[in-house]
Amino acid sequence: MKKSPQAVSIAAAITTLLGAVSHANATGYIDDEAGFGFELLLGATVGQQQSQFDTDDDNATTADLNNSGNKSSGVGPAVLGELNYTFANRKTQIFLGQQDENIVRGQDQIELGITQMVGEYSELELAYFPRIPGFSETWQDPYLTGSARQKTDADSSGFRMAWRYIFDTPVTLRYGFAKADIENERSGVAFGLDAAEQQLMQRDGSYHRLAAEVMVYDEGGLMITPQLTYTKADTDGDAMAFDGYGVGLETTYSFAERHFTSLFMNYAKRDYKGRNPIFSQTQDDDDVGINAIYGYMRPFDFDNSSLYVMASYEKGSSNISFYESKSLGVLVGVAYEF
Repeated sequence: MKKSPQAVSIAAAITTLLGAVSHANATGYIDDEAGFGFELLLGATVGQQQSQFDTDDDNATTADLNNSGNKSSGVGPAVLGELNYTFANRKTQIFLGQQDENIVRGQDQIELGITQMVGEYSELELAYFPRIPGFSETWQDPYLTGSARQKTDADSSGFRMAWRYIFDTPVTLRYGFAKADIENERSGVAFGLDAAEQQLMQRDGSYHRLAAEVMVYDEGGLMITPQLTYTKADTDGDAMAFDGYGVGLETTYSFAERHFTSLFMNYAKRDYKGRNPIFSQTQDDDDVGINAIYGYMRPFDFDNSSLYVMASYEKGSSNISFYESKSLGVLVGVAYEF
């Protein structure tokens, strides 16, 4: 479970931000009525994770580099929201906050964007997610052993665009870009790397993701959408740069008027560009993830309200045990539309 501030590896953090690029969803994002709209979700989260890049105090010290870190767990509040304005033509909407489609995937970045209808179902969307100081953290030097590692901000910003249901077909294309910046990058200093080797471990850089998806089934409240993704990490250090390839499948099912379920499963493989001077080999990762949501509309017949239960599981495997990770999280909350 990602805490606040978020504490994950840079590759994982940026992939999370760009995850919205590869998300499939139902048609019709723009409200039927013109004017302002606001949705607020309040709840609680509980989770556990294990990663060398988790900046929990219990994980500050690692005895060696041959393990994936200490387990940490916690509970905390959950506050998600979106403010939007739909113009009188009901074809254009601007929004600020966290979109529903991102939350389904477990992403909670704050965005400012615009959606434009260009057909009966087809939509163009452009969104910007800003750099928020202190929102995400990482270790200055993750490879320090025997002493407490020091935290530093891991800021990122970028944009995403989407053409949903191109020319009113089931096909959707998405692209996302993010820029990562480590405030105090010292990877490999404690290990004794020379200047050239330290450069190979630099995590600052640019990330790109392209996604294509096709809705293959839409009957009786059930929608099935497979997808393909390509991610490129162009980092300052070749050992941290990679090409990633992924497949995903989302199913959503609405039934009995008030019930909604969503299940998203994905697999991704990352092939790294250069040899890692600390581990004397080139990193090779595989990730699997599952995100599930159950929603109950109008609980106790309260209009404009919904009850949600969300769960996520992610597992990262690597040929280098230091980079392996696991996380499990659950969120329970109540949403209200104003």
